[in-house]
Formats: sequence, C-alpha cells, structure tokens
Amino acid sequence: WRGDYRKILRTLGIYLDNAVKFSPRSGEVRVRAFTEGGRHVITVTDDGPGIPSDELPQVFHRFYRGARTSDYAGFGLGLAIAKHSMVAAGGDVFADSRIGEGSTFGLGFPAVETVADTEGGEYPG
Repeated sequence: WRGDYRKILRTLGIYLDNAVKFSPRSGEVRVRAFTEGGRHVITVTDDGPGIPSDELPQVFHRFYRGARTSDYAGFGLGLAIAKHSMVAAGGDVFADSRIGEGSTFGLGFPAVETVADTEGGEYPG
C-alpha cells in the first residue's frame, strides 16, 4: 500500500481506544490483519455490550453517541475521524456488532502489487 500510514494508525488508535473503553475488565480485544480481494484489512474486535442494529449505520457520523454510551466521556467524534482519515487515504471503514457479543470495527485499503527484484525478494512496484 502506498499512502499516509499515519491515517491507518489514527484509525487503529481510535478503534483500540473504543474497544478497551467498552469491554469489560475481563474482556478481550483482538486485532486481525489479512489480505482479501485485492485489499488489506485490519479488524479490532471487543467483548463489549454490542451496538443495536438500528444504531450501527450511524456510528461513523459526527457527534453520534449511542444510547448505551451515556456513561462514557466523549463527543461522538472518534469514529467520524476514523472514517474521514481512511477515506482520505483511499480506504474505507466498516463495523459489525451483536448485542451481548461485542463489536468488530475494520478498515480496508487497496493492496499494491509486488514486483520481484533481481535478488528474488519483493518490493511494492
């Protein structure tokens, strides 16, 4: 991938911060990275309370705070910033959640083809 890696790090930081904030003390936060369909994907999954399906489409909107977030500080900007950062980097964001099972937030960005060099290794081409 070619682009501003800081945008990916900003998005991952927001995802990790939210996952830790909304997970129970004994919960787990899992990070997964893979390549699929010509793009790199990174997901962050938590064991938090989950997000109702009717709220999920709004989580990336500015100032949106779900009904279950009233006990947590914040202005509802983190996920909007994450989305803006990834779109500016040529990528995208997504979320999936189930009540009582936790949430998964992901980001995707286009993979760059690799070209073999004369030493037999690979480099972005």
